[in-house]
Amino acid sequence: MKITCISCQSRFRVDSCLVKATGSTARCSNCQQIFTVFPPDATNRRRHKRIKTKNLISHATVDEHGQVISQGIGETVDISKGGISLETPHPIELGLVVLTTVDLDNNFLEIKGNLVYCRKTATGMYHSGIRFVDTNEQMVNFAVKLIKEYNHRKNDSHDSPAQHPTLVCHVPPLDQ
Repeated sequence: MKITCISCQSRFRVDSCLVKATGSTARCSNCQQIFTVFPPDATNRRRHKRIKTKNLISHATVDEHGQVISQGIGETVDISKGGISLETPHPIELGLVVLTTVDLDNNFLEIKGNLVYCRKTATGMYHSGIRFVDTNEQMVNFAVKLIKEYNHRKNDSHDSPAQHPTLVCHVPPLDQ
């Protein structure tokens, strides 16, 4: 199986037989970062509770030089304080993923993460798991604001759409 360092994005091959179903600790030989690796078919390996949401969110993948290599818009499937699951019409590229959206007060929200997986579904859409890499406080704040925004829209869905601002997502241009 292939694994990617959560810090420097170096990729390695690992014999999946050596990885425990509950996860195994790995150390990157390039940057010495220690992280947990899971086998491809492991179940119930979540460390944080997932909360179902449906928020529009933009994503941009950047390479090791900070150049945007892909971008798009997706919809959150669920979120936790450690990561997010997105549904997108196109696959998300491997690399550092920058997620952006706005909250109820039109404040710009941004968080960074690493792509853990990207799978094509039976409907032709892609589900991608992204593990946050920002500080714990930033991760929790991002998740809380996204959940509040989702709950606000859900609870007020009977109101006229004209009474609520449109969710606007910022996607950085490819040439920056």
